Amino acid sequence: MKELKLIPRVATVNDFDSGIQRVLDGRSNAFFGNRAILLDAVKRNGGSGHLQVLDRLFTNDTVAFAIPRGDEDFRLLVDGALSRLFLSDEIGNVYGKWFGEISAGTLFLFRLVALPD
Repeated sequence: MKELKLIPRVATVNDFDSGIQRVLDGRSNAFFGNRAILLDAVKRNGGSGHLQVLDRLFTNDTVAFAIPRGDEDFRLLVDGALSRLFLSDEIGNVYGKWFGEISAGTLFLFRLVALPD
């Protein structure tokens, strides 16, 4: 920031929609948040070019489904279904429906964490 002579001003917001709206209104230049939510915001705004999600990751958030403790059969069923999706050619279509085109890095990550058959 010193080298580029940037003086950031941080504005807090109550929720994702407020932060995204600040960027759309031109009151903020950037908004940091959960990647999936930001990708959805870009998709909902019709790819107008007013919003973009950078490939650079600033956080590593854990995202998970909540399931009852002790139900290992159900957990394995969900993990298996997701793993089969991650390894299939269909993952690009499913991901694309909600978040836009899947990047090579995201596809690699999904395939890396998939359970083996």
